[in-house]
Amino acid sequence: MKTYILFFAMFFFNLGVYSQTLENFENGNQTWNNFNGTFANVVNPNPSGENTSARSGRFIKENAPFAFLTTSIPGGFLDLNTFNELQIKILQQINGGNDAFTRIVAKLENSATGQALERRGFISNSGVWTTYAFDFSNAPTGAGYDTLVLFFGFNEAANTNSFFFDDITFNRARGYSVDNNRSLGQLGRNSYEVFRSLRLSNGTYRDSKLLNSNDDYHPGSTASVGMGLVSLCIAHKNNYDTDAIGKLIKTLETMTGRTAGFTLDRDASGFARHFFDLSTGARAWESEYSTIDTAILVSGALFAKNYFLDPSIANRPSAQQRDYIAQMADEMVNGVNWDRSIASAGAGTIYRETNASGFGIAGSETSTFNEYMIVANIANQFGGQVSKDLWNNFYTNTNNLPTATAVYTNPNNATFQHTTLTDSPGRFLPSFIVQFNYFLINGFSTNTPFINAMRDAKNADKNWWRFVSEDFYANPIPRLSYEWGTGAGDANDINGYRANSIYNDDEENWTKIVSPHIISGYLPIDEGNEIGNDLVNLFRSGRGIYRLPNSSGTRILWRYSKEDVNWRANAVQGVDFATMLFGLQYRLDPSFFTKYNDYDTVIGGGNQNNITTTIRARTINRYVSSENGVNPMIANRTVVGTWETFEFVPRGGNTYAIRGNNGRYVSIQNTENQLTCNRTSIGSTEEFTLVSLGGDLYGIQGSNGRYVSHERGNRSMRCNRTALRSWEEFIIPGLGSNKTSGVTLLNSLKVFPNPVSSANLADLKMEISLESPSESFIKIYDLTGKIIFKEDLGMMDSGRNTVSLKNLETSRLNNGLYIISFQTQDYQKNEKLIVTK
Repeated sequence: MKTYILFFAMFFFNLGVYSQTLENFENGNQTWNNFNGTFANVVNPNPSGENTSARSGRFIKENAPFAFLTTSIPGGFLDLNTFNELQIKILQQINGGNDAFTRIVAKLENSATGQALERRGFISNSGVWTTYAFDFSNAPTGAGYDTLVLFFGFNEAANTNSFFFDDITFNRARGYSVDNNRSLGQLGRNSYEVFRSLRLSNGTYRDSKLLNSNDDYHPGSTASVGMGLVSLCIAHKNNYDTDAIGKLIKTLETMTGRTAGFTLDRDASGFARHFFDLSTGARAWESEYSTIDTAILVSGALFAKNYFLDPSIANRPSAQQRDYIAQMADEMVNGVNWDRSIASAGAGTIYRETNASGFGIAGSETSTFNEYMIVANIANQFGGQVSKDLWNNFYTNTNNLPTATAVYTNPNNATFQHTTLTDSPGRFLPSFIVQFNYFLINGFSTNTPFINAMRDAKNADKNWWRFVSEDFYANPIPRLSYEWGTGAGDANDINGYRANSIYNDDEENWTKIVSPHIISGYLPIDEGNEIGNDLVNLFRSGRGIYRLPNSSGTRILWRYSKEDVNWRANAVQGVDFATMLFGLQYRLDPSFFTKYNDYDTVIGGGNQNNITTTIRARTINRYVSSENGVNPMIANRTVVGTWETFEFVPRGGNTYAIRGNNGRYVSIQNTENQLTCNRTSIGSTEEFTLVSLGGDLYGIQGSNGRYVSHERGNRSMRCNRTALRSWEEFIIPGLGSNKTSGVTLLNSLKVFPNPVSSANLADLKMEISLESPSESFIKIYDLTGKIIFKEDLGMMDSGRNTVSLKNLETSRLNNGLYIISFQTQDYQKNEKLIVTK
């Protein structure tokens, strides 16, 4: 009968059927030996779904770590060169309160030599048939495997479940839909669609989106809303969503209690629930009041505020919308007592959870370094002294943080290592942690030691896949060079979710789940386009491709298992998937995150008072006149009258509307960009950013990104200059008193203009204020930590000093982000510098 089955399978293979059946239990052709369990050929307990046959095998596991079955493979039956994917149908019955997630190992052995080849999976069903598949495509030639071994509940002593199994076949290896026309631009646009599908009409965001249907059941996630707010900024920037502004405002309205029927459940200190009811905001899934979820939500709101207040972006919201966005973002951050998140500033611990009274729950503390750096960052900027102490104690110097060192030996026996930051010495963290911190924390993304730590984390992750991940047993599944990434998300694991990490132990990533969003999240430290190539090659290969259940079936990249090859993710989690979209946005605009994640640059700007003052052209000593709005403005007055007086109306940060004595606003008008004081309301063309040049001296930048010139008073003023030079310098007294309180002019550093065009580096200046005279010098670093410019400034006087960096022009900086480090004997200050085309 065995010969007949083999002949029958091969006969149909020649007719186009690509499988060999070893056992189907209808005739009981195979003999099964059982160890630490009981085997029987039984009636199929549930003949439906994937298995409608009459009979099946059954194995009842005993409470032993290793319980398994073996059966012999007939000589000449197994052709692993052609039929190299083993498939087994399994139905699990849970006994005695055991967990539904059970490890399975499928193993081929040579009974004479002991040579073996094993593959791993997770049985995650209960009461239904599921087909599991294992790839044996790289089996050694001539290994002579003559035995199949099946471990149920591998190394799980307490597991005493019953396992029904059927239709054991060896199939031809599957193929993937390769498409070399797929691009990272397409992947970026597609990735935004995940957040579109997570969003509800009231502005809330689900925790997860089901990938196979729209019968979603996941509740809202506070952190997912925060990531969704950043995604709307990306959508607006790239025209992915024409209603991004309206959607963002609606989300902020709902999360600040402005949507009828919805009130987000918060504790007395303002910390929100991890999960909430999408319709009412009430607690969902018995979730905790979460400091990290609240911090991600607020980070997203402040990021959006910075982005939409930026006068340089295209298609800006109206002035009224910008005020509304700023107001709601400020409410969100100011509505939380951030100091309550700090467990110990001295130990660097932060509470993960708080109680209803708003105090941290003992036992929920987390140590540095992990994603709770996001909490520490917001607390440092908007909390009190205890929050600032924690930040200063641990995050101003990476040497204050614990580490873990990954050591590798490559095939040539060369040993090398990468040291990563961690929250517990020697313990490795998932890769998403440094990525979240990069995208949401300016003090991370502009800090060279943190950038280097992120690079080490990337190398540790990728090299773990290259040299370590499959060394636990012989002849692992071949790994393509672009298959790596250790992160979090849907998993064939307990509760269907896991945050994978490297090295800690084999169970951290039992079935070798590849996380494509982690590859993308490392794009900020890409070198030689290595990461970009990995990501596009993975996208084109067809591996890890899922289709969203929307009208267009949008293709995205998401998690898949190298071992349990039939496993497919059931859902995509918004928070975890965010690094896919964010990394791809970095690739489009490297300054995007560092520009908008500096939250304290605009906070409180909307509360500044109006200032009435004059505008005087410095080089010709003439006052600007509004010409009463009848004619374009001109800078030619020698004395101040009513037409030479203006009211500066704060619009957030250093942005103002300028109103003349006629009650109208100054506006950029006509093709020549002339300034005229005749508008009755404030729009984008009526907003100007003041670039400080020291003291009362400013450059005036319009929403078109150009600077205002006084034209030597010989003709009407125009906002058309691409750089700040002498004709673009104006004296505007009194604005210094309007700046946010607490800012000191002593021991301070300003760099302007910033950003600066690479063609105009000679215009770059620094304003330096010192408490006392001191020897001073500067260094400029690129993001790899390399010094690309340095200059000894000599003895510098106390008070305010203006230094030209014209010598910098000789170094011809490329476009990108740099760090300017100014140092004296007892003072150091770093400032980021953005160089554009």
